[in-house]
Amino acid sequence: MKKMKNKILFLSGLDFKEKSIQVIKKTPEAYRDAGWSVTYIVARDTSKQGNYYYEKPINLPNITIKRFRRPFPMLRDNLPHIFSNIVSLLGSWFVVFKLFFKGLKQIQKEKYDVIYGYEREGTVAALLIKIIFKNKYKYVSRFQGTFIKKYLDENNIKSIVGNMLSFIAMYFKTDLLIMTDDGTQGNLALEMIHSKNLNNFLFLKNGVDKPSLDSNYLKWLYSKYKKENEIILVSVSRLVDWKRIDRGIILTKILKEAKEKVKYLVVGEGPERVKLEKMVQDYSLEKEVIFVGAIKHEDVANYIEFADFFISFYDGSNVGNPLLEAINQNKIIVTLNNGDTAKIIKHKYNGYIYNPNTINYVDISKDLIECYYSIEKQTLLNKNIKKTCSEIIYSWEKRFDSEIKRVEELL
Repeated sequence: MKKMKNKILFLSGLDFKEKSIQVIKKTPEAYRDAGWSVTYIVARDTSKQGNYYYEKPINLPNITIKRFRRPFPMLRDNLPHIFSNIVSLLGSWFVVFKLFFKGLKQIQKEKYDVIYGYEREGTVAALLIKIIFKNKYKYVSRFQGTFIKKYLDENNIKSIVGNMLSFIAMYFKTDLLIMTDDGTQGNLALEMIHSKNLNNFLFLKNGVDKPSLDSNYLKWLYSKYKKENEIILVSVSRLVDWKRIDRGIILTKILKEAKEKVKYLVVGEGPERVKLEKMVQDYSLEKEVIFVGAIKHEDVANYIEFADFFISFYDGSNVGNPLLEAINQNKIIVTLNNGDTAKIIKHKYNGYIYNPNTINYVDISKDLIECYYSIEKQTLLNKNIKKTCSEIIYSWEKRFDSEIKRVEELL
């Protein structure tokens, strides 16, 4: 007799992306590839304040996808920041209840083994379903990291209140909570809020794709951007405030003032772009700072390969997938000591890491100039980052094998 497929229903406030982190898309794909029947119900954000206005909807083969629009995009785009945040919060609760009702409708049509809440909105929707159906299903909650520990450490009441949905999602019990180990110390956040999931959570780093380099693409980058003795900086991120692209722009300014040829390629797109472009104009760095925009994830490796230094100056933590991908390509990392970043990057051993509270851009520029002109220093850093890579980087396959094994154990 043929074994029945396990069936999983995802409830998510995050749609798939082509030009950013791939874990959102890879998660349902991993379950499908493991033989599961997958349904994915998701809210799509069309606001210019969000991260999808530059992305096309993606449909995945052999996965049932049901989309609806996140509400109030025009209000979020046109209201002053404080009111836009309030509208965004109200929109999140709207998404929760719409995911809840659509989830209820879906489980009336089909039988599922697992209800999977992806991030805070999807998780709270799954928790509402759990109130009705108790233990009829297994419930999984999934988080890509969290700034909750940072907000609690700083006693940031505004951010704590604004993220109450995250507190609810992480506090109440599911059968398995999966937290990404992205350096934001989500494991400690769960302890601080006395989560009911302390005995049933899985703490995993994201996987990293093997870089697929295109020699013609690289030749094009060199012909377009590289001049003799020019220091190339690259960052890869969404252009949102906490990614702090402004810090990379300031570093570029300092390097230029030190009479160095420098180019900073900003890979990514987002609502902060206009503000950052104005900053570049104010500093007269139009030739030095290039906004590449959002590009396909498969092409990002070429920009990382092209760089002399990969820079990441986020608030909170820098152990996101771009940094892991740069490590995977043995690049020289320039970053800040926040979250768990210092567990990976050691100053002048396998990269450069600085105090985020007392950033001295002149000192950073001196370190980079010294390194750029020293083959010996570059060789040592490359050797050690390669060793780090072998210790901490693993594939997406291994990452999802760990998750799916734990979920299947629930059944």
